[in-house]
Amino acid sequence: MHEENIGKDLTLLMISGIRESRLLGRMEWEATSIIIAALQKKNEDIFITLSRLAEPSEHPHGEVEERASHFGRKAFSSR
Repeated sequence: MHEENIGKDLTLLMISGIRESRLLGRMEWEATSIIIAALQKKNEDIFITLSRLAEPSEHPHGEVEERASHFGRKAFSSR
């Protein structure tokens, strides 16, 4: 498998995980942040996509979006 295809597959997997985490809560966001940190060194395109998704959304889930934004900022600040 080519590295480019792996990056695309990982991006889709992470987007799916983030969408589900918005509904499922805190533990999923923590797991997602660990995966984000692990992938950060591998593929910059994934993090450009994830930075948009990590921002708080308009719907009223409150803490989940706040934590997502925190993890997004934390992941990108270490670059």
